[in-house]
Amino acid sequence: MTHKADFKQPYDYSKDLKTLVMMTNRLENYVRGTEIYGNEGMFTSGFPAVTIGGILLRTRRLNALREFIGKSKQATLDASIAKHDAIYEEWKAHYETKIVDEAKSRIERIDQFIQEVLENPESSTNAFEPEQMRRTILQEILHMIHRSNIQDDTLTQTLASVDANLQEIIVPSAFQWHPTLETVYSSDEFWWLYREFNTDEVRDRD
Repeated sequence: MTHKADFKQPYDYSKDLKTLVMMTNRLENYVRGTEIYGNEGMFTSGFPAVTIGGILLRTRRLNALREFIGKSKQATLDASIAKHDAIYEEWKAHYETKIVDEAKSRIERIDQFIQEVLENPESSTNAFEPEQMRRTILQEILHMIHRSNIQDDTLTQTLASVDANLQEIIVPSAFQWHPTLETVYSSDEFWWLYREFNTDEVRDRD
């Protein structure tokens, strides 16, 4: 289980970059495979599953903060970005199928969280922090879907419904991740990072 403290810890540029490199090195096999959340030795090494969303998340953060990571790490970042883009171009059909499947999976998981909260708002398993990460990764996927000119009205409509339901059980707050990342995520686009779960809000819906 991921705890709130994990999200409040200082942002680790080196760990994010190392994870990005590991994911990108496995990306070609991943997009050609059938799993949405690829292992390929990541779990045993203490790293998250290989996903396109995970790659896009780290790329945004590291690119936005590249002035702080040093020239050597910038070169490593640029090489990973170039590798990602080359794989996207070579395996575009596979890649696009994968990101749509990942988007649908993440939307479904967020919806499950909302339903669990409504059924049992007191449950200690109803931690909002993992959903903030999931929704942030989903947003990066949506950017890539737009870049790829993929049209999926059902996905768009489902997300709009889930977002509306999500906003009903959270309340405004300060930025929920470490302050270093606040400049990366605007409150307008990434509004869920400026919200927190409120048990009283859920009770009022009963």
